[in-house]
Amino acid sequence: MMIKSVVFDLDDTLYNSTALSESARKSALKAMVNEGLDIDLKKGYEDLMRIVKRYGSNYSEHFNRFLEEKLGYVDYKFLASGVIAYHNTKFAYIRPFDDTVPTLIKLVKRKKKLGIVTNGVPVKQWEKILRLGLEHFFEFVIISSEVKYEKPSPKIYEIALERLDLPPEEALMVDNKIEDLKGAKNVGMKTVLIARVKDAEYAPKIKKLSEILNFVD
Repeated sequence: MMIKSVVFDLDDTLYNSTALSESARKSALKAMVNEGLDIDLKKGYEDLMRIVKRYGSNYSEHFNRFLEEKLGYVDYKFLASGVIAYHNTKFAYIRPFDDTVPTLIKLVKRKKKLGIVTNGVPVKQWEKILRLGLEHFFEFVIISSEVKYEKPSPKIYEIALERLDLPPEEALMVDNKIEDLKGAKNVGMKTVLIARVKDAEYAPKIKKLSEILNFVD
């Protein structure tokens, strides 16, 4: 059957989330140091990432925990300087991968229904989509904490298929995580791994989003 819909992951699929988050966190630490926090930046980044790993990327108080570890309390001057630098960096440098918008335009012209299925916090994920300027391409956006199911649960993909009103074999899921694609595959969707940020062994695999055009027709 012909592919009638393409559903995308967001982070590290449509834009480089990994590089942006790293830059923003390093900018935050530099801002704290500039305000007087006495830390080694390299060691501080390693400690911060340990906290991110412990609490998860969607936790909202990474810098609070970081300052508590370093000082024994939260210095709100340091915290505010870090938060400002973090958000300023993200807002200034968030942009789609070079081939994201051209590929989405071509898919729309080919009458493909487009959607997003992403894990995360609704306001954070929507802020990314809006700042990327991608919202008008998609017929729906499904965010895990809104629907109470998280990838790779097949349930979140079943919700996507209900929104599409299509049989699973007519929908293609594009993601950068093998585990998340397994959930889509379990409900019968076609799947493609995009491995431009982190490489992995999986087939079929693409390096650029534009290669999706070879699959949909």
